[in-house]
Parts: sequence; structure tokens; C-alpha cells
Amino acid sequence: MAFLITHFLPVVFLTAIVVSSSNNKAYAASDTDTALIIDSTDSTEHKNVDSSIFDSVINPLSDTDLNIVYENLLNSNEDEDLHFEPLACNTNVHNEICQNFSEQNYDLSQKVVIPCGTCILMDDSSEETLHFGKGLDVQGKLLFPSSSNLKKVVTPFVFVQGILIVEYSPEKLEFQLVGTEDNIFISHPDQIFSGCSLQNNGCSVSKKAFVVAGGTLSIHGIHPSCPYTWTKLQSTVDAGPASIDPSFLSESSAESKSSVGTSLCMDDKVVVNESFNGELGNRWDGTGARTHQRVFDGDDGYYTVPQSPYSSQGPRVFLTNMHCLVPNVHYLLRFQYRYRSSSSEQEFEIPWVKMTRKRIQGWTDWMSTNHVYSRGNINRVGTETWHEYQTVIYFTEDTVDPAVTENLGIYIAPISSAVETVDLDNFTLERPSDAYVDALYVTRSCDELLVNGDAHLSDRYVYPFYSSGGTLQLITDADDGPSTDVTNYFRSSSRTSTWESILSQAIPIQCPVKAAIYELKAYVRVVSEEEKQVLFTLNLGPTYIGIVTCPPSSNNWVLCVAKVQLTEQHELAAKTTAISRLYTRVLDDDISTVDIAKVEFKYQGGRTLQLVLQQEEELGISHCWTPGSEILITSHTIRHEDSQVAKILSVAEDDGKNIITLEDPIHEPISLEHDARTGVEVALLSRNLKFTIDENDDVDNPLHGGHFIIMITAAPVLQEIVGVEIDGFGQQGRLGRYPIHFHMCGNVTGSVVSKNTIRNTKQRGIVVHGTNKLYVSENIFHNTRGHVVVLEDGGERWNIFERNLGSVGHGVEKLISRGDSDNSPSTFWITNPQNTWKGNVAAGAGLSGFWFELRGGVRGLSASMHPDMVPTRLDLLKFIDNVSHSSAQGIQTYPSSGYIPNSPAVFENHKSYRNRKFGVFFHAGGRMSIQGGYISDNKIGVLIDMDHSTVISNTSVIGYSMTYKKVVDSMGEQASRSPATALCDEGKNNGLVGIRLDSYHDGSLFDATGSRLENVNFSGFGSGSCEGSSSLHVDNFDTRYFDTRNKMQNVQFMDDSNKIDLCKSEMQVAIWDVDGSFTEGKSGYIISDTNAIRSHPDCKSLGSDSCALFCPGACLRTMTLLVPLFYDRDALTLEITGTIDDGRSITPVFIKNFRNKKVYEPQRESTHSIFYATLPASGRYYGQFFLNDQPVWPLYTDMKYEDAVGNCGPDFKSFVIEKLNPLQCTELIQNGSFEGGNTDYWRCLSAKCLLLVEDEGADGTSKSLLAPNAANKAGGRHVGLGQYLDTRCIKEGQTYTLTAKVKLQNSVTGILYECNLNGYSSDPLSCPRATIRFRNHLEQPTNTFPNVGNMIENDKEWNQMSGSYLITAHDEAAYSAFLYINGVPSDVDVHIDEVSLTLIAPPTSSPHHTPSPTVTASCKKLSKDKCKKQPNCIFGASKMKICFVKKDKFYFDCSVFTKKVTCKENTLCGYDIEVKNATISADRIMTGDPASKRRSNLLARRSANM
Repeated sequence: MAFLITHFLPVVFLTAIVVSSSNNKAYAASDTDTALIIDSTDSTEHKNVDSSIFDSVINPLSDTDLNIVYENLLNSNEDEDLHFEPLACNTNVHNEICQNFSEQNYDLSQKVVIPCGTCILMDDSSEETLHFGKGLDVQGKLLFPSSSNLKKVVTPFVFVQGILIVEYSPEKLEFQLVGTEDNIFISHPDQIFSGCSLQNNGCSVSKKAFVVAGGTLSIHGIHPSCPYTWTKLQSTVDAGPASIDPSFLSESSAESKSSVGTSLCMDDKVVVNESFNGELGNRWDGTGARTHQRVFDGDDGYYTVPQSPYSSQGPRVFLTNMHCLVPNVHYLLRFQYRYRSSSSEQEFEIPWVKMTRKRIQGWTDWMSTNHVYSRGNINRVGTETWHEYQTVIYFTEDTVDPAVTENLGIYIAPISSAVETVDLDNFTLERPSDAYVDALYVTRSCDELLVNGDAHLSDRYVYPFYSSGGTLQLITDADDGPSTDVTNYFRSSSRTSTWESILSQAIPIQCPVKAAIYELKAYVRVVSEEEKQVLFTLNLGPTYIGIVTCPPSSNNWVLCVAKVQLTEQHELAAKTTAISRLYTRVLDDDISTVDIAKVEFKYQGGRTLQLVLQQEEELGISHCWTPGSEILITSHTIRHEDSQVAKILSVAEDDGKNIITLEDPIHEPISLEHDARTGVEVALLSRNLKFTIDENDDVDNPLHGGHFIIMITAAPVLQEIVGVEIDGFGQQGRLGRYPIHFHMCGNVTGSVVSKNTIRNTKQRGIVVHGTNKLYVSENIFHNTRGHVVVLEDGGERWNIFERNLGSVGHGVEKLISRGDSDNSPSTFWITNPQNTWKGNVAAGAGLSGFWFELRGGVRGLSASMHPDMVPTRLDLLKFIDNVSHSSAQGIQTYPSSGYIPNSPAVFENHKSYRNRKFGVFFHAGGRMSIQGGYISDNKIGVLIDMDHSTVISNTSVIGYSMTYKKVVDSMGEQASRSPATALCDEGKNNGLVGIRLDSYHDGSLFDATGSRLENVNFSGFGSGSCEGSSSLHVDNFDTRYFDTRNKMQNVQFMDDSNKIDLCKSEMQVAIWDVDGSFTEGKSGYIISDTNAIRSHPDCKSLGSDSCALFCPGACLRTMTLLVPLFYDRDALTLEITGTIDDGRSITPVFIKNFRNKKVYEPQRESTHSIFYATLPASGRYYGQFFLNDQPVWPLYTDMKYEDAVGNCGPDFKSFVIEKLNPLQCTELIQNGSFEGGNTDYWRCLSAKCLLLVEDEGADGTSKSLLAPNAANKAGGRHVGLGQYLDTRCIKEGQTYTLTAKVKLQNSVTGILYECNLNGYSSDPLSCPRATIRFRNHLEQPTNTFPNVGNMIENDKEWNQMSGSYLITAHDEAAYSAFLYINGVPSDVDVHIDEVSLTLIAPPTSSPHHTPSPTVTASCKKLSKDKCKKQPNCIFGASKMKICFVKKDKFYFDCSVFTKKVTCKENTLCGYDIEVKNATISADRIMTGDPASKRRSNLLARRSANM
């Protein structure tokens, strides 16, 4: 028989050195060997096998056959132990002297085989890299000593059938797996297990495979004295802001301060400073204008250029000291101007600033000035008013070169020729003062990104601020600043666009670096009658980073404060652009003047350069974590993408602390110093022994890497895989090809997978498949695809997973099979709870940290080994001290069929924090228990979703912790952008939730007792948290039964947290506050403030924001009423009135079928419309159903206490649902012939529901009803059909006769089926029969199923079924009665037609069994004499002077019952409390009868409360 190993990557095969086939075992070990078990009685000699024999295999099994073959072997027992065994030829290999590999003359171009029974030492040689062209097969013993200088092994596979030992070495050793072709593994001829033998054509193990088959591994890539691979971050040391290049600062400073060096430039900084009050000389003109002159307005002079015929003409100044100009430095130009015009147009654009240059050659250049900042779009300004204009210009070397330029002039040119006069005053052109230069180039650093933010470097200039639209000016010595000590501010006006920056400043490109946090502060005032908001952003080339949107302002100063944290992308953008600036604009406004004062943009930290690690006992950081090694710092946010990888520059110990200095700063993570419970983990990624792939040799399959499998190899053969770095392994979409895979190994006691790094995987991490008692510890997983630590089939037990850490998990692109969930990956994928998880950390899964995806049975190859195992019912062995953070969900038990263990599943001391959705998500199961938990910074802390009997005890539940809020605040508006780091959804009012209690399917399922909170502390759900947050919450999604046994005890609120929110919850929430710790110190119930549950007279509001009431001293119980699904949802209303135990009346409640779950099979017998009546215990209650405001009886009301176990008080003293008299009880079957063309009233008894069959009815009728019963559709004797009967007609002593036509057909062939009329129900040819199930949950613990009909013929197409039944007192007491027709074997379909259940004759001695008389128009107005003369009428008894229609010759007079008790015994009568008289019940009495008055009262009360 051929045997194939399915789904493996390129493989290394190890054949075990341990022989376990004998009862006599000896133990021996050399200095370098792991202890081996050998058979001391086996003296058979084995010769070495020529490797060429392995190359002659033809047609090996395909990859998809392995599991099939293994399953066949399991079933056939062809191989007794079904495991690869150690090779007997290796029995004495530990005593062999190892031979040097370099001396063996191996042909490395061929497959290299280490012969069985031989020890080979990988000795020192001149080669640092060995290429095994066709693979390496270790059949004997191969030892890589610590002294070897080998650096790299390149091979398409490694097979280990013997012993492979790799000792720890301080030098690096890499195994690189290559190749694109699948490899074939053929076991050694001495191998007892024949699955991969030559005779079976071997096994395909895929490409890039490392395979162990019966062999032993002892491989170590980390120093034995290094006990831990990860620890907690104790604290951090900030790196400070980035540095500005000193050479840049010094050169810029020198240029700005440089002097021309001539005595003619006494003040070489000031080029022009003209107020037009003194002598002008000849340096001013009108740029060709006919007139230009100085004019005095009193003592104040100004320069004017009137009647300018051209827009290019205006005041011009010649730079007579041109030789004093310094090229390429900033010059500040400032002037005041005024337009005058007699035209109707009184607003014009501000002028251009231009230059003229007369060249040495004699001609003149008309030039634009070289503006440092673009002026952008500028609004118009009015005439007759002085305006100020500022800009920054520079001169090129060519412009100021005296060999080129004779003179320079700067002129002010109005844009419009309609401007008739331009006036100019206070014109200055100068270089920045030394104070500017010092601030910009000498003292400037990245501590403060802005210069002159307080507007005090100059009393004239806004420099180095500028505006890219409008005008910007400096307001000084103002008395309307934001405070008395702030008198200078910037004013932006003349704006035309909301997109132009009103205040900008260039920022040194060296400052925006990864991780740096800057805080911006500014005072802003928008001069507007409407409130406007100013937005500050950081502009890095094409990248705009939102900093803060200021509070709204309308002529008032507001303070803007926010932080922003920069990323690696921001740093790259800053370094690759010429634009790095502050950018400010007004949202949705393009005209308002804006004032800005006291602008700061200061460094606040965030750049961590040193890590101080938590001091573990014997941590060994100094010699285990070496310079150049990579480390992982797990995410400190809700995003797993925020984990960081860094390189170690140096390691030091100081006062017992381990201090790691990094090569480059990282984002400051959360340390234990910030929060003693949520400090991030720091893990060592690098190992000296590394397994890799060649990423470039299989470009057509980028999702295929290497794979490492221990294949069907059980204890006592041991595996030690310790300290290996596995990079790029896994083959996506292929079953069985994982980075580390223990495949169907059974018991592997003693085997260890520890301290490995598994990173950049293509598919999964460590997969434990059909393997038990494996120890998996201290492994690091980073950047993985699919589930990471996996229990594959669900039969794996007694494995131990301790202190493993996974970070950054992604979904796969290609699933192994449709039923897998690796596209929604978890760090720990758990399919069997009978394992141990201790101290593990899931620090950033794609979906869930710990996912209990349990099934109702074991799957895959393991299924036949565990046919009776039900993982969803197994107890959790141990789950303690685990952590889940930075995932979507911390723990989840979703979906599958729900985890409901026999004993509570205890999650002890679990921490779940900073998860995007849920900290803990329990779904559709029960008996979960969180003990000693810490739940923080999750959207929902604990979601108990359709899960019962869950306990949360000794747990802290925090909404928004101060620690994480500080992290989010440091990121500013970036935190809310997708993918969001912030927890709050701004403006959506869907805040954080501590614990959400949802409804459950059924309060009596699985011995449910309700969930409870004990010793739980809440905080972080009040001020400072997200809007709409609450400690406790109930939603209205998928509403079912809300368990009144849900309770709280010793609940504490550590701050002003909002306690409960029921505003969008279910209508009937009821939570028992056992000791009053949640509310006001009194025991009672917290309920929804709705008319569906607001019954107790003492209930009072807990506040309008909560939509909740507190009912002190109340004990609530729940009665469930099941009624048919005839009615549209919400159409039927149950009104309940009554009194509580002390005699006070309740507030009437109005209950609907609040379940909003879609009914997928409304024809199922078990599907009902459900009403839950939650009322004070021990009360007396009366209920009535209404349909469209009219009383109605819904055929049956099957009642039970939903909270029978573990409730807070006694049953109700009475609970009566009023029944209306039936129109008739002669025929109980409705729609028995199906001629209406529907299946109304009929219900199915199987997963496959009813089918209406056309043109195949009995006795020539056109329709019949079919109940499919195919075996492959869950068919069997239970399958059939039936309908609920009207319980009002079930009266003791009545006899009903059943008749029906039945056709039986084979489900597959359609051939008629002839049943055995005399057979029992278990007969292979059993016939269908008819039974009625009578059920009374309140009084009868068990149901009864009396037989009412049997087949009386079987030789026709349609055969007769008939029978009769006498109703008993037990039957009459039932709340529901269901007629069944079933009992045939699977693959026999049941057709029925002409079904009837008819009353034979009611006993005249029991008048209360008769239908109620009906008042009709044909009789009710007749006198006594006339009534007697009518054949269809009959006159009532003496006290009931009414003429009734005859109905089966029976009538009844309720008025004869003068006592309440005797009336109550007759179901056709109702006792009216108000008139103290018995009346015919319900709507069968005529208007004016006392009962009619009661009905009117009920309707009026119902209308008032709806």
C-alpha cells in the first residue's frame, strides 16, 4: 500500500535513534547526545543502503493521498503501531566514533546520505557554505558541533530518519531550503512503519521540506543559560528631538550676518528706510509717471504718484547702495499704501512689487521680484484707506553683480489702471536683525518648530511667518489680546479662499522624524458673526497632517491645543520635499479676518532610544541579547501594526537594570512605569541558528516557503527544537505545510519546542496535529499569516503552551479548505480545551488573540480515533495568566455551536486590553468564568452574547484608561483616521461598554442559572471617556430571553463612570442587584423603563440618560408563553394585570413577541411565537391576548417558568390566561385536505420541512402533503408531520376519532413502501402512527404521547389510518396538544391527505364540556314564545332570558353559578368581580352583559398604556 504525507514543505527527514519495539530498553548518552532509548536485545546487523536506491522511485503518491492512506491504515491496522519507529541499525550509533564530514568525499551534487549506524561530525573546513544539490538524508547520526565554522547549508530538503544534533554556537549557522520541485521521501528499509517505503513508492513531501520521520532532533540556536526570550518593558529613556545639521545653521547664520566689507555700507542691513518726512534726494520716481511727488498731511509726509495712465506705473525707489546687497539672503520689505480713484469701482487688488534693472549695456529689464513666499490669492482692498503690505524677497548673484547691473529699482504697481493715484508711506527694505538671525540659525533647534510665535522679535514684521493668501500684518501693543500679558498678535485679512494658509512658517526638514510628538498651542479669534473654526496642519510636501481643529470662534479668543505624533512616512516626506511648513486655514470661510496669538509648536517626547527591561530572575540579557540582534517591541495601541522591530546598539547593566540602547529611536511604547499592568513586551527575534528560504527561486509561488514536519513519530523518540529562527516558512493553501508541524505523532511526552522565533510566515506557525503532551514554550511569532499556534483536528489533548508570544498576525489570501478560518486569524487557535495555556501573550492578532473554535466532534484524521469526543462539552484544563492585546478581539468562543463545558471554564488572571472590538467575547455557550481579570481599553470589555451562566469575579473593567488616553491624545487628529488608534467614534455616540449582557436562547437550556458579576470594579466610563459610554449595557440585536437571574454583587465604581445604559436595549431587561452595591445599597432589580416590564409599583428612574428603573426590594420571575406563529410579529399583544404579594395592583404590562431573530423554518414543530412575562414573584396575574385591539385566543399557550433554577423567589400564586369560547370543537384538524393550496397549520418534525404536492391527492383530490425523509437529510423514524390542536376543545371524557389517508414512498426511487401492520415501532418495515403529545410544563414534569391512530391497510397507493382516543383529566390540563404522524424508517417519505380528528359525542352528564351558546342576530331578538317556535333557536334558563342559536342541541346558563369557585371550574364561564356574578366568558356574551363591561375596561386600560 502506498503512503503519502500530505501537505508538507521542502523537508528534512530524521529517522529516530530510539528503538521502542522491545520491552527491554537501555538508556545511554554521549556528552553531546540527547538521551536515547535503544533496544538492547536487537543484535541484527544492518548494512548501509546505497543512496541510488532512493532515486529509482516511480510514481510516488500525490500530495492529496497521505491522509487517505493513513486513515486506511488506521482502519486496517496494517501497521500495528502506526508510527515511524527508530531504526534498529542505529542502536549503537552513540558509541560510534564520529568521522569528519570533510573526509567522506561526498558528491554534493547528488543526494548526501548519512548512513544508518554511522556518526558524522560537521568538522572545520575551508568551506563556509555547503550546497547539497539533491538534498540531505540523515539516516545515521549527524552532529554540528559548536566549534564548526560552517556558516550556511543550502539544500532542497533535509530528511531526518536518524539523529540530527546542532549544538549552540556563538557563530551564525543558516539552513536555506531551495527548489521548486516536490521532494519524495522514502523510508529506510529497516523502518517498521511502511507508509513511505520503497514498495509504496514513498511519500511526496513537497518542496523546501525539513522532515523528521522516526528520527530525533536536538537542535539549539540559543545559549542554554538564556531562560527567557521576552520580558516586560520596565521604562524608557527619551532620545530628545532630532538635531538640525550644525553646518547648515552656521552657514545660514554667516550668510545672514555677512557684511559687504566696505565703508560705504555703514548699516549694511538696512537698504531703504523711508518715512517721507525728510530729504528724499533723487532715488524716488514714478516709474515713468508724468508726476510724482512727496506730499505732507500736516507733519506727516508720503509719496504719491497721481494720474497713472498705466497699471505698471507707481512709486519707485532706486537702490543706490546696490553694492551693499548680499545675494540669496532674505530681505524684509514692508510699506503702507493707499489707492485713490474717482471711478465707480472702489475696491482693487493689492499692488504687485516689481523691479527694474538697468544693465551696463544700457537696456532696462522689467522684472518680478524674487519672492521667498508665494502671495497666493488676495482679496480686494478699498480706496481712500491706508493698507499695509509685507513680503520677503531675495536678490540673485546676477542681479547684484556690478559687472552686469548699473542700477536696481523696486516699484509698487497697482494691478488696475482704474487706480488714479497710489500713495506710499513708511517703506522699508532691510535684512533681518541679528535677533532674527540668532533665533533662526544660532539658537534654533527641533525643541520648538516655530520662531517668533509670540510676535516679539520685531515691532514691524511678521517674519518668518507669512500668508499664502490675503495679507498678514503684526498688531502690537494691543489691549484686545487673549490676555493682559499677550499684547502682540498676527492678523490675516483680505482673504479670498478657504484653502489658502492664513499663517504659515517653514520648518527645518530635519525636525519631522519618526515617533516625535509635538504639541501645538495657539490663541485664535475669527472676526465673524457666525462661529468659525480654524484648522492647523503640518504640510510635508504632498502630505497634510491634521494637528487640531480649534473650538468655534465668533469675535472671541479660543485656545487651540493638540499633539501630533509623526511616523516614518512623515519623516520620509519631510526629507524628500522642499516644503515643510505649518499650514493654517479657516474651515468653510474665505473672507473673515483672523487673529492668531502666542503660537507654540514644541517637542513633547515620543522618541525612545533606550529600553529598561524588567529584571527577571536569571534573565541573562547582557549575554543573550547582543549588539546587532533584532528585537520586537509589541504594539502599545489597539492596532497590531504598531508593533516595532529595532536593532540593538549596546547592552548594559546598571544598578540591577538591563538597559538596551537602540540603533535608531522608536515610538515610545507603554512601559510598566506608565501602567504596571499593561506595559508592552520586548522579545529577542534573532537566533544564531536560522532556517530560511531563497525568496527568489520560486517567483511563480510567492506564498510558498519552506516547511518543517515531525511526521508520525511518537515518544519515547524525543524532539528538541530550541532557539531556532524560522523565517519565511509555510506554503499557503496547502494542507500540512507549516513552519513547525507535529503530524499525527500521538504521545510525544518529553519533546520540546522552545525559544524559537517564527517570523514572516506564509501559513500558520506551530501546528499540533493528532499529537498530545507536547511542551511548547517561549516561542516568538511575528508577522504571520493565518492562525499561529494551532490545534488542528480537535482531538489534541494534554499539551502545554507556556509563555509563547505572538505579534502582528495577518489573514491568508488562500484558504486550505472552505471550512477553515485562517482569513480571520488568531494567535492561539483552540479546538480542544483539554490543554494548558499559561502566561502566553497574543499581542496583535488579525482577529482574535485566543479563539476557542470548538466543534461538536473531532475532524480530519483524528476523527476516527475519537468518535465519541465532543470538544464543545469538554472541561477547560487550565488557562491562567494569559494576555491578549492589540487585536480585534482578545478571547472569543465564536462561532460554531457554542462552548458549554460540564464544569465552568475558568479564565484565571487573564488580561485583555487595547483591543479594537471586544476584550472577551463569549457566544452561544455557557459556564464561562473570568476570575481575577483585567479588562481595559476595549470597545466592549466583555460581551456575553447569547451565553448563559457566565461568572465575572474579582475583575477590574476599565473603559478609557488614562494611560491609553495619553497615547491617543499625543497623536492628535491622526488617532481618529483610518486605521484608527482612538477608541472613540467621534460624533456617533456609541461609546465604550464595560460588560454587555445580551439575551439567551432559553433560560432552561443546559441547566442555565443566569450570569453574575461579583467583586467587579468599573472605571473609565464617565468624564474623559467616549461619549455614550457605560459600565453595563444591553443591546437590542437578536433579542431573545433576557435572564432575570442575571445578578450583581459587590460592584464598585472607582470614578464617575456611567453605570448602565438601556436606551437602545431589549424591552425586558431585568438584572438583580443582590446587595444594592450597583444602585443605592438596597437589594432589588434594575429593569428597562418600558411598558413591557414596568409593573412593580415601587420602581423609580435611575436617570433619563440610562432609560432604566430600579425596583428596590423586588424579586422578578419570568413565565414563558409559547403560541403559534400564525400572527405577524408584533401583531399579537399580551396584556397582564394583577396584584403583588401585598395586595397592591401592578402597572399593567403589554408584551409582544420581542424576538427579532429571523425564523428560518416557521413550519418546524418546535418553532413558536414567544412571550416572556417578567413579573414580581408570588403575585396573582391575569392575562389576555389581543390582535388588532380585539381579544383573541391563539390556539394554545404552552407555559413554563423560564427561570425555574436559581431564581430569587417563589412562583406566582396564580397566572391565568383568559380563553375565548371556541366557535366549534367538532373537528380539531384544520386544513386537513390542503385544497386551499397551502400548508397552513401543519408543522414538520425534521430538518427538511414540508412540501405541498400538486395533483397527487387521495381519492382524486388535487393536493397532498409530503414529509421528506431521506437518510442523507437526517431522516429517520422521528420524521413526520403534525399540527397543534385547540386546547379549549380538549375536555375530559370526550372521544375523538382520527381518520387519514397515507401514502408511503421510497425517498430515492419513488417506489411504494409496504409497511408491516403488525410490526413494532422498531420494526425495519414499521408503519407510521398517530400520537398526541400533551404538555404541561408547570404541573407535569414529563410529556405523554398516547396513540390515537394506526395504519389499517398497506396494499394500496393511499391507505387508511384510523383510531380513536378518550380524553383524560391529564390531557385536559395540558397547555399544548400536538398531533404527530411519523414512525417510518429513513428513506421512506410520508404523504398524507384527508386528515380528520372528529368529536364523536360529548357526554351529557358533563355540561361544562359543551361549546358555549352563541348569540346571533337570527335568534337573540326573539321573545321566549317566538324563540321556542324556531327550530334553530332555544331559550335560556330562568336567569338567562336570551334566545340562543341551537348548536348540537346543547346550551348552558352560566348565571346559575353564584359562587366564584364553581364558576371558575367551568371554563366556559367567567366570574365578574365587579358585579359578583358568573357570566359566559369572553366575547360570546351580548352587549350589556356584565362581562362586556369588564372587556371595555380592559380595552380602555390597554389603550391608555400603549
